[in-house]
Order: sequence, then C-alpha cells, then structure tokens
Amino acid sequence: MSVPGLGRRRPRSGWAQLSSALVLYRIRLRRRWLQELLAVVGIALGVALLYATQVASTSLSGPVRSLNKGLVGGNQLQLISRGGTGMPQATYDRVIRLPGVRRAVPVLEKPGNLVGPRGQQGVTLFGGDPRIAALRGDLLRGFSRQDAAEMESLVVPAPTARKIGVRMGDDVHVQLGGRSVTVPAVVAGRKQIGVVVNTSIVLLPLAYLQRLSRSRGLVTRILVEAEPGRVADVRGELQGLARGQADVRPGDYETQLFDAAARPTSLAAAVFSILSALVGWLFAVCALLVTAAERRKLAAQQREQGFSPSATLVTLLVDAAIIGLVGCAIGLAAGELLSRRGFSSDVSFLSGAFPIGDQRVVTWQSVAIAVTGGFLAAVVGVLGPARQVVVGSLPRRLRPAAASGPPDTRRRTITPLSALGLLCLAAAVTIAVAAPGAAIVGLVLAGLALMMVLPALLGAAIRGVGWCNRRGRSIVAVELALQQLREARWRSRALAIAATGAVAVFGATALQGARLNLEGGLGASSAGMAAVADMWAAPAGAGSTIGTPSFEPAASASLARLPGVASVGLYRAGLLDVADRRAWVLGEPRDVAHPIPAHQILHGDGQLAAQRVRAGGWATISEALAGSLGVHLGQRLVLPTPKPVDLRVAAITTNLGWSSGAVIVNADDFAHAWGSRAIAAYHLRLAPGARAGDVGREVKAALGPHAALHIETARQRAASERAAARAGLSRLRQIAGLSLLAAVLAMCAAMIGLLWQHRPAVAERKQHGLGSALLWRSLVVETVVLFGTGALAGGAFGLLGQALCTRGLQAITGFPVINDLQLGVAGLSIAVVIASASLVVIVPGYLVAQVRPSWSA
Repeated sequence: MSVPGLGRRRPRSGWAQLSSALVLYRIRLRRRWLQELLAVVGIALGVALLYATQVASTSLSGPVRSLNKGLVGGNQLQLISRGGTGMPQATYDRVIRLPGVRRAVPVLEKPGNLVGPRGQQGVTLFGGDPRIAALRGDLLRGFSRQDAAEMESLVVPAPTARKIGVRMGDDVHVQLGGRSVTVPAVVAGRKQIGVVVNTSIVLLPLAYLQRLSRSRGLVTRILVEAEPGRVADVRGELQGLARGQADVRPGDYETQLFDAAARPTSLAAAVFSILSALVGWLFAVCALLVTAAERRKLAAQQREQGFSPSATLVTLLVDAAIIGLVGCAIGLAAGELLSRRGFSSDVSFLSGAFPIGDQRVVTWQSVAIAVTGGFLAAVVGVLGPARQVVVGSLPRRLRPAAASGPPDTRRRTITPLSALGLLCLAAAVTIAVAAPGAAIVGLVLAGLALMMVLPALLGAAIRGVGWCNRRGRSIVAVELALQQLREARWRSRALAIAATGAVAVFGATALQGARLNLEGGLGASSAGMAAVADMWAAPAGAGSTIGTPSFEPAASASLARLPGVASVGLYRAGLLDVADRRAWVLGEPRDVAHPIPAHQILHGDGQLAAQRVRAGGWATISEALAGSLGVHLGQRLVLPTPKPVDLRVAAITTNLGWSSGAVIVNADDFAHAWGSRAIAAYHLRLAPGARAGDVGREVKAALGPHAALHIETARQRAASERAAARAGLSRLRQIAGLSLLAAVLAMCAAMIGLLWQHRPAVAERKQHGLGSALLWRSLVVETVVLFGTGALAGGAFGLLGQALCTRGLQAITGFPVINDLQLGVAGLSIAVVIASASLVVIVPGYLVAQVRPSWSA
C-alpha cells in the first residue's frame, strides 16, 4: 500500500526538500494520528520526569541563598563564633576600628520554636539592628531604622504566620533556651523583608533577642564590608583578632555550608533522578519503536520511487523534530505542574542548622537538559530502526563495507548484541561489588544490558511457550498469538512492548527497593540513638532532634528525686563547622551503655570504641568527615571547638543520618570543649515498674509551667528522628512513585498503539473464518507473553539495580543503609505491570477483535 503524495513529485534540495517533507508528514498524519499521539505521550513522560526532578534539585538551596542575599548585602567577610556559643559584642568595636573596614554589623542567631493557635513551627531567631541596612541587603527594607532598633516584637514572615494561625498584632509563644515567653508579632510580606519571606527566620532587634535568650553582650556573627581592594588585608587583620576563638569566613559561607549539608540528599536524589530520567527516556524510545515498521515501509517506498537517501533522511528527521517539539512542549508543561504539585524539596531536617524555606528555582539548565533528552529520544526512536537510510546518507568514504558472500542463516546461540549485553551486565556487577561510588554508571550499564539481552530472552520465551503448548493440549488462541509474535514485521513492535514493561519493572524495583533500604538504615540509626535513655526531655522546634537548642540543667536534681526516675543523665549536642562542613557533635553521658548506635560502625571495634569514648579523650567520626580531615583509626583529631580539644579516633562510623557528618564524644569532653554547662536534653532512666505515662506527668510538673521541654519516650524520640530523616527523602519517594505511574501510562500508550496496528491482521484472519472471541483471547495471550517476559527480566535486572542504588547511596552520601534485597518490591512491580497490561488490553483488545474484514482493504 503506497502512501498518498509520494509519487507526485521528487523533492529538490534545500528548503524545497524540507517543505516536501512537511507536506508528506501532514498527509501521513491523517492516517496514523493515534500512533503519533502515543509517541508524543512517550516523549512527554520522559521530559516531564527529567524536568521536574531537575527543578526540585536546584530548588534545595534557593531559600538559603535568598537569605544570604537579603542579609549580607555588600559584605565580603564575616567573623563567626565557634559552636554557636557567641562572642563578646565588644568585639564589634575592635572590628570597626580595623584599617580597611568600611562597615560592620553584629548579629545574633538562635534556634527556637513558635507556637500559635493552629500549630507550631521551628524557626531561626535573627537579631539585627539598624546598622544592617548599611550593607545594602533587603532584610529590613520596609522598616525604618527606629523600628529596627526599638520595637519589642517579632517580625514573622507571612507564610509562617499563616501556618501557625498568627495575624498582625497577635501574641505568639516563643520557645527559646528551654523556656517559653509570649511576644507580640508583626506579620511581614515581601514588601517588608524581600526574598527572606520564603525562609524560616523571624526577626528581632539585637538587644531584644539578647535579653530573651539570656545572651546579654553576646553575638554569633559580625558581618564585615571591606573597602575596595582591601579584602585580603582585612581578612588577615580579622584572623589576628579572632586568635582561634572565632573563624573568619567569606560572606557567602552559610550558603557553602548548606550546599555541603544538602549535597548527600541532593546526590541521593540525583541517583534517583538519573535512573528515573533513563526510564522515562527509554519509555519515549520504546513508544517510537512501536511505529518503526511504518517508517521502514516509508523508507522502502521512497527508495523505490527514486528518492535519494538524504531526502528520506530529511523526511525522517522532520518526523523526529515534530514529535520531539510537541512532546517536549507537553512534557515541560507537565513537568512544571509536577514540580509545583508533585515534588517537594523538604529539608526540614536541616532547620536546626540553617534557615530553610520553600522556594522554587528554575534554571535554564533544567529546561535545556529536559529538552535535549526529549529530542535525543525522538531522534533515536525514529532513526534507530532506519539504519540503512542513515548509512546511505553518509559520504561513501564513511560508509561501512558491505558484507560479501551469502548471508549466514545459521541460528546463533548468542548474538553479538546479547554478548555485549552480558559484558555490560558483568561490568555492572563488578561496580556493585568493587566500586559502589560509581553507582550511576553501574545503573546505566544495567539498563543497557537489560535492553540488549531482552531480544534473546523474548525469543526464548516465545519458543518456550510454544513448546509447552505443543506438549499438552494445544490451545488455538496461544498458537495464534505465537504466530503473530514470530512474524518478522511485528518483531520490532513486540520488542518495544516487552522493553516498556521491562524498563517499568527495572526502574520501580531499583528505586523503591533502594529507598526502603535507605529508610531502614536511617530508622535503625534513629532507634539506636534514642535507645540510650528510657525517656527524653528536650526543647521542641528547629534542631530538636540534633540538640542545637540548649538550656541550663537547673532541674536535674529535682528530676532525680522523682519516685519513677532511677537516674538522670545530661546529654549535650551541638553543631560545629569542621572542614567546611557543619558537623553534628554528640556528647553522650559517661554511664550510657551503648553510646555508639549499633551497626553504624564502619571501621573499628564497637565494644572497644564505646569503652574509649566513655573513658574520655576519644571520639568517633563519620567516614566522609574523616576523609575531609585526613584522619584514620587511632590517629589524633583536633576539633575547632570554642576551646579546641585534642582527641583520638576510636571508630569510623556512618553519618548517623546527619548529612554533613557526625562526631561522638562523652558529655564531659563536650562541656570542656564548649566551655559551658548547657545541655541539649535530659536522659531519664525509669525505675523498675514505673510507667512512662505517670513519669511523664511527674517530670512535667517538676520542670514547672514556664519550661518549654518536650517529653517523649525512646520510641517516640526514635519516631520523631526517623520522621525528620524521612522528610529529607521525600523526593526519593516521589520520584520512585512517579516513575511507576509513568511506567503504567507508557505501557498503556504502547499497548493501545500496538493493538491499533493489529486491525489489518485481525481483519485478514477473520476472512479465514476465525471468530472475534478467539482473536480477542489471542490478543490477551500476546500481551501476557510480551509484558510477562519484559516484567520478569526487568525484575531480575531491577534487583541488581537495587543493590547498585543501595550501595551507591551509602558510598556517595554516607547515610546508613540496610543491604537487603527487597524481593517483595520486585514481585509487586511485576504484578502491577502484568495486571495493568492485562486490564488495558481488555477493552481496546475487544474493540480491535470486532473489526470487520472490509477494513483491511
């Protein structure tokens, strides 16, 4: 059957040739609009996945960058106190008198919690004064200097105020330093505080925050703007002034620290995003392969009518360009919707260390990557099956030599493609075992191996089903389905359908399994850290799980006298800038039996390390942090605390769920290093027979009405820590779930397209007297064979991908994981794919089976 319009005129070169290709595409589109629509859907799914994951990744650091821009303005340097303990405000007077200093501003920051009528929100309390306006930031652009200096109220960003139910002038409860105070609130929008409205900070005058936090005369940072050309001189003068008690850092140092803290989470999401994008890209290619036979027929017809290979290549490239353009446009629109509604950049687990917020950041790179991937899929899907056209368009010197002699008709056990696939599989296994840090490369190799060996697996499955059908009572519907699958003209389309199911199961098994292993590792770490005490009493709000809000242990004696309390331990914790990372330092009481969580030690003896940490002078350190500092097991480590301490490394651990790295010392060493008695929580051990509920009420009464401490059991503490860690993995769950949804949609589109192309064959068989019911059953069998083979192959390769993802996440991010094979995930993914395919074929397959023979003209 010829295509209308082909014989009217031969295309000329240049624009005329392109114009002819466009006219031809429009003519052909009338006959195959459904197939082209399904191909566009495949491209759009891949582009949407890639765009949404890219935007979610770039939006992680947006709020922190906004705060830094609004805060620091024109300053290039800052003096930062170590460990958040603060430095004398009088240091500012010495800084402002240094030669080369144009302006300087003292700042105090404290983690806290706001409680309103509708709920609570962890925040960072930021204390500044009118001098901050001189730095030309927009932090207080809507307030006068007098307002900034004298008002005794909180400036609450409008989104935070709406969340906790606070309006202009309402009182809000501020939990700070283990106490609760009531302060009037001023609700501010973008006009008043600029881009900072998207962050989790609240603003107070410096003197007012010093009074509320009992930090009179202390500041945590001094922002410095140097005169032009004097930055290096001022840096040297500030370092001499600090004398090891504070650190001199660049003006954007907070953003650098946040990027380092968010990097493991971003890398974990990047692994998922790349695999998800690979899955989406393969969906797009498979959707186009369904229409490969028609494009090969078109190329053959043009060759018979005298078209040159270059003219045919232009025709196919026009196909790819139109499909790619429409698919990318729809995909970008869908990806934008997904990035707004479907993906979130939840980094609330970092709220105790950084002011975070909700802000989408869309870069041109995100759009470019998504569009490039979409057009590449279109070109590969269109030109891949037409290799002869591409080769014929090359200059003669670049064409491969034609094979001489008769073709080899012998059946080869292993084709070159299958052999290459086995090599890719072997390389992926080697990476999983020996180089887990190259997990992304291993995942790509595993996906390629799956696609390369799938033709052989599908052929074996067809032969196996045929052998089983002949061995028993031969089923006519099965034989009809096998005849259809064996026909050469359906081979590429059948392979595309099987590949779609294989890719779907591969992606779902790898992503969901790795996510469960990561969440299991974080859960085990949280449970181990919480189990050191029967009950905890700690401040609520930002940083509660990492202990950044500290308070004086004034009630320890009263708590120890309670009848249900056997003993009270003083737990200390804080954040410390080490090797350009904001590390988590834990100070465990000496009497804790297991100060190091079980299964978190990567190098060293757990029992010996625990003994050494309890004895003092020893510490454990996470692997990535140890690598940055260049220290190994048993070597000395100097922590840059307010009072630097010399420790030895007792063990190398995971990062304990804190992305920037963690250090464990005993509580006495921590108190000496920080020069403070302040604690992060009370460790309460219950007396034999005491009930947690009764003891909790006794503890609350003993603390007094003004205490702002949250009382929870070890199980509740572990659950809250696990929830905070899971929040950082929300995008991983979203990406994995969206990939499976996209897989189902891609399978539906591919199967409907294949069934639509079956109409002529069904009509032809009806001319031989076959009934609609029999033909419908044969279509169902064909679907089950194709998707069953693809799903089983995808599940097997997905388990390898799961191992690659899991080991790669631990190596790349330092997070604790459990190395289990989630067989249930593979089984569920296979079941979902086969069930979805079977349901899809019921109605469209029935309609195709009703086709009339006259349609096959």
